[in-house]
This record gives sequence, C-alpha cells and structure tokens, in this order.
Amino acid sequence: FLWSKYSNNMSQRSNWIWNQNGTWTQLDSAASKQIDDELRNKWNNTQQKQFNFIMSKGAFFSRRENQAVYACNVELNSSRTKIKSIMQINSRTGMFGDMRRNPPFSLHQLQQPQQQQQQQQQESIIWSWKDETQTWRVYDDITQGQLELAYAMNQKNVSLNQGPYFGVPQRQNVYHVSLDNPASFVQINSKTGYFSEVRRAKGSLPSTPSIQQDHRPRRIDDSADREELGRIKMQHKLLQENIKMQDYQIRNLTKNKNDALMFERKEMESAERDYKRYDDQVNAAIDKTGQTQENVERFLKLIHSLIGQTATTQANADKLDSQINTFRTLIERECQDKLTVESYFSERNLDRFIPILANRGIILCQHLIRNNEDEVKRDILDYLERKINQQ
Repeated sequence: FLWSKYSNNMSQRSNWIWNQNGTWTQLDSAASKQIDDELRNKWNNTQQKQFNFIMSKGAFFSRRENQAVYACNVELNSSRTKIKSIMQINSRTGMFGDMRRNPPFSLHQLQQPQQQQQQQQQESIIWSWKDETQTWRVYDDITQGQLELAYAMNQKNVSLNQGPYFGVPQRQNVYHVSLDNPASFVQINSKTGYFSEVRRAKGSLPSTPSIQQDHRPRRIDDSADREELGRIKMQHKLLQENIKMQDYQIRNLTKNKNDALMFERKEMESAERDYKRYDDQVNAAIDKTGQTQENVERFLKLIHSLIGQTATTQANADKLDSQINTFRTLIERECQDKLTVESYFSERNLDRFIPILANRGIILCQHLIRNNEDEVKRDILDYLERKINQQ
C-alpha cells in the first residue's frame, strides 16, 4: 500500500480516496475512473446489491506484481439507491480499507438511455447452475460477485459461503465450484457427492434470482468424476489446514511477543533494583566518610584510570618477557648450530682427534651428525682408529 510516488505525479485531481491506516490517500485518475465505470455498469446493467471487481487501472494497480491482487467490494442498500459501503481488499494479505468519493457518488445520475442500457445488458456476465430438469438457474447477487471475483483472480476452486442460501451456517463451505477447466465448471456438494454444471455467460440478470436448492441432478459414478471430487476435497482440506496453521502462527506470534516483552520488563525491573541498591550503598559510604558526591565521582574516575594503566603496564611487561624468552632461545640455538669441534673436543681433552677430523672436513659439531650408529662407526670411529694406528 505505498502510494506516495503515484499520487505525487497525477496529472489531475482524483475523485476516489481510500483509508490507509487512518490516513485518507488519493487514488490516481485512471484508478478513479475505473471505479466510476464499474459502478455505472453494475448499477445500469444488473440488479445486484453486492458485487466485486478487480482493480487493474492506474500506475499502481497496472504493475505486474499487483495484477489481480486488489479488488473493490461494493454493497448497495436494499433499494439500490445508495452505496452502503465500498472498500478495497488485498487478496494476498487480507487487509482492507474503506473508500469514498469527493464529491459523493450519486447513483441516480448514472442512469443511461433505455436503448443503451439494453445493449449493455447483453454484455453482462451471468453465473448460473443447471438443475435436475436441465434448466439454468441464476445465482443470487452476492454469490455472483463471489464467483466473478474468484474467476478474475484465476482461482482454481472457490468455496461458496456468502449470500442468502450459501451464507447460512449449515451450508457455508459445503458447496464448491471448480474453475480449473474453463470448458466445464462444476458445483459439488462435498457432503452428498452430487454435482451440477455451472456456466459463466453473457446475459441479463432476472429481477428475482433463482433460489438454490439441494437438487440431485446426477451422482458421481465414474472414476474421472470421483478423482476430480477427491482432488477438490483435498484442496479444500489443505486450505483449511493452511488457515488453521496461519491462525496458530498468529496466536503463537502474539504469545511470543508478550513473553519477550514480559522478559524485557523483568530485566529492566531487575536492573533498576540493582541500580538503586548500588546507589544507596554509594550514598551511605559518602555519608560515612563525610565526602561530597563530586569528590567520590572524581576518586572513582582516578581508580578506573589507574586500573586501566596497570592493565596496560602488565600487558607490556608480559609482551617484553615473551620477546626476551624468544631472543634467548634464538641465541642458544645459534650457538648450538655454530659450535666447533675444536672448542668442544678441547674442553674434553680430545685434542689429538681435532686435526684428524679437520683433515676429513669435519669442522663443526653438526658435521658429526649421522643417520644411524652404523654410519657413525664407519665414517667417524673407524676412521679415527685407522689414523691413530698409522701414527
């Protein structure tokens, strides 16, 4: 329901406005004209007291994502001389808002010449059903509107639950009309299994619509019809389950919100009690020491700053200690890697082996490293023994 960018660019002032959460919002001229035309057509060419039509004109309703989404529901008074109510409905969300026209809509001014009325009546859409005598019976005005709205919104199945016959509690949602096959619409009584043909055709409404009766033109007796009935029943069951699930989610959402608000309220009350207790303790300490609140505040700031500086100093000391340990390890490793045979053997009175090993190219202690004991014996010990024997 975002209209601001459309209403700001209207080339002329619109007649129709609607109530958007307490704010009356103006429709653009094309949408306003569509409402006038629909009212004029229904009032001149039908005897309906309640009807619906899809909003499809104007910058907003003509957008692809808004097609067949918004509808107008109109109800006239019993004498069809005045609009009793008119509202806009969003079929996706179920949200609705009242509508009105400035200046008010006068139905008497819509009357057209008789010849033009008769010509337009030939083009009116009439919904009817076939009774057991193969006679087409016209639905009442309210049911006409419900069926036409479902057809315009491309619904595959509609449960009849409005009007003087289908609106009675014991008949609500008992009769279903299947609209998924344009060549053959069917009305089915889900309790008895009886069904009747339904058609949508051009014509004129009689002054008194036929009263729907629980006729039994024929019973479902072939597998195709039974399969169709089963599919419609399943769709209806799934629809009811979906409605129940949505109701549960709405109730659960409300409960969760209330629980969350209650938890936050308790948290705030607990925090308020803690604050009051600490504040009382601080005030009591101030009274005992004879200090002022300003001095205590300054003292706490100094303590907080000292704690921060102490933590920083400790962190720096830990970092320096770590660096010193790393440096010590590196020095020890470097000294170990560069230790010479001469210095190592001299400390252990093994001087006579130094020149022998040097002749073999063993200068550093790391040159003495071998893969296993056999290599040590062959490359070093046996070599030393031969050289000593030769001396």
